[in-house]
Amino acid sequence: QKLCDPLVFTDIMAKAVQAASPEERLRWVATYFVAGYHRAFLTWSKPFNPILGETWNASLPDGSRAYMEQISHHPPVSAYQIIGPGKSYHFYGHAQPGVQYKMNGITTYSQGERAIEFKDGTHVRVTFPEYNIRNLVSSSTTRADVSGVVEFEDVTHGLLVTLRIGAVEGHKTGLLSRPDAISGGLYRTSGQPAQSPNRLKKSASMKDAAHYRHLQLTKSLSSGNIHVPISVCQGNWLSYLDWDEERYWTLAET
Repeated sequence: QKLCDPLVFTDIMAKAVQAASPEERLRWVATYFVAGYHRAFLTWSKPFNPILGETWNASLPDGSRAYMEQISHHPPVSAYQIIGPGKSYHFYGHAQPGVQYKMNGITTYSQGERAIEFKDGTHVRVTFPEYNIRNLVSSSTTRADVSGVVEFEDVTHGLLVTLRIGAVEGHKTGLLSRPDAISGGLYRTSGQPAQSPNRLKKSASMKDAAHYRHLQLTKSLSSGNIHVPISVCQGNWLSYLDWDEERYWTLAET
């Protein structure tokens, strides 16, 4: 049930299904997952350890169906899938939580493969962020957040979204950060025909010459290949997400 908590905004996935281009679709896919990050901490005050064979399923307002099953007890592994209305998309995968214990908190991360397949054959690989619970043994208020780098790769069309959680857009050194910030972009991989720079979407965030040059050649953390930027993203996983200065998601409206 907790696995499904961050995945309930399937109305955003409907926009990905209806997108007019692969680039627009991948932007909406990334937005769908970012919009749900805050829901990972709805109830985190006790441990969750489903028993082998336990299942859970749900029907979402738009007609999407979610199915979850615990397929291993030790180590704990959960399999899941969400099927869109009319089988317009199929999100599936499995998760084995990993845990890093720290002096004053814990970090969990999801090991496992996960992907989305659309009805037209588009295949998108998805990564999840790290989840942190901080100040467990100090006098400070206990808090939770997400961190790390997440990627959404359209392997069918050679596209990649890379988002850095905690990085404030335009500050490539990482000296300026806040735990709820998100910045990144959509890139065409080096194995596909690159879009000419003069056809890139222009936005106020790309008018800064130094920032624009920084985006021209960006390396994917997962593959090490060089990618050419198509559009930029910045926002906050607790409130909003913008692509090329167009607002795709606002928490108050979900």
